[in-house]
Parts: sequence; structure tokens; C-alpha cells
Amino acid sequence: MHASFRPIPLSLMLITAVLAAPSAAQGSAQGSDDCASAPAIVGQGLYAVDTNGASGPDADPGCGNMAADVWFEWTATDTGTVRLDVCDARYDCVLALWDGAGCPTQVVACNDDSCGLRSVVTVFVVAGNTYMVQVGGYNGATGTGTLAIYNYASNDDCASAQSISGQGLFAVNTYGASGPDADPGAGTLPRTCGSSGPRGTRAWFRWTSATRTTTASSPCGTVRAARAR
Repeated sequence: MHASFRPIPLSLMLITAVLAAPSAAQGSAQGSDDCASAPAIVGQGLYAVDTNGASGPDADPGCGNMAADVWFEWTATDTGTVRLDVCDARYDCVLALWDGAGCPTQVVACNDDSCGLRSVVTVFVVAGNTYMVQVGGYNGATGTGTLAIYNYASNDDCASAQSISGQGLFAVNTYGASGPDADPGAGTLPRTCGSSGPRGTRAWFRWTSATRTTTASSPCGTVRAARAR
């Protein structure tokens, strides 16, 4: 089926829903038993954790009676809310985030038992800043797992839609998003931010076309867009 040809405005509001969390490459880091030699990791990712044979803790985060810890030196690539978890760990683990590089003194957050006997930390971070991630075991428990780091969606609100332009492939992240700010199932999207609906989480983009006329062809369904003022 071919959609009709018609002129459209240069700027459109696109609303996107995605079921999965943002993809992340699997890292190779296992963590270091010594905070002074922690492996450097950057941005979002999945990183192997192995606390078997670890000693410590090198610093006490103040929760979970942590012992037998390993460390990662993590640099944030985006300013905003980030989630760190070890929810697939095969032992009773504790997770902490510290401010600054090297052996730390200022704990930012610590958690024990937010996903079963495993742990989650959700905090606000600043792009370019370095933090120390500490993964240990409750009462010295040890084992293996994965440290997962995900940025929360920064364009969750249609008023702060991410600007994109022309043709291309654009990364979509709905992790931690709420909404929707508008319901595409109602048949049309509003010209401005506003009405809510019953559907799932959303991320917003403000797209600028390279030309004043756009043609569309879709054998699978309908593309909906809202005109931006």
C-alpha cells in the first residue's frame, strides 16, 4: 500500500515506544580486589563480575555488611539518572557507588536486596565525572554476575524532545521512561504536549525534514506524527 503524497511541515514531533532496554556491549572487566587498580569502564554496558577469592572491603559503604568486594572505575558519558544493578548475580551481593576516582572516601549510594538478594543503585550523575563502583557480598558471600549500567531516557517528556534531522538511524532509549504524554492510539497526536493515554512508556524526538515534501510508503502499518509549532 502506498500512502498519499502531501506537503508536510519541516518540523515534526515523533513519539517512539520500545519494549527493550538500550543495547549495550558486553565488557570484559571482572573487577579488581584493590580499589587502587580498578579497571576503567565508560558509559552504558554489561560487565562481568567475579568476587571469588576477593578480600576487603577496601571501604565500608554503610549497608549490607559488605565484604569480599571488587571495584570498577566508571566514567559517566551522560548527565542524568542512571541505573546500576547486579540483578543476575548468583550470590547475595551488595552494590555501592562512590564519588571520584581511586580509593574513595565519599559514598553516593549503597543498596542491598532490591532485586531478591541482589542489588540496584539509581542515582543522578554528571557527564565526564568518574565514580567508583563497588560490588561485594553480604557477610562475605562470593560469586559471579554481571554489572549492568543503563542511562534513563532523557527525552521522556515531549517538552524536552531530542532534536534530529534528515535521514538516518537514531538510537532510541525508553529505559526508565514514563508516560505517555500523548496517546497515538487515539488516531491523532496533539499539536502541543498535553493529553495522556493508557499506553506504555514513550521517548520523544523533534525531527526536521531535509525537504519540504515527504512521501511515505508502508506495507506494514501507519506512521503517525504530530505537527510542531
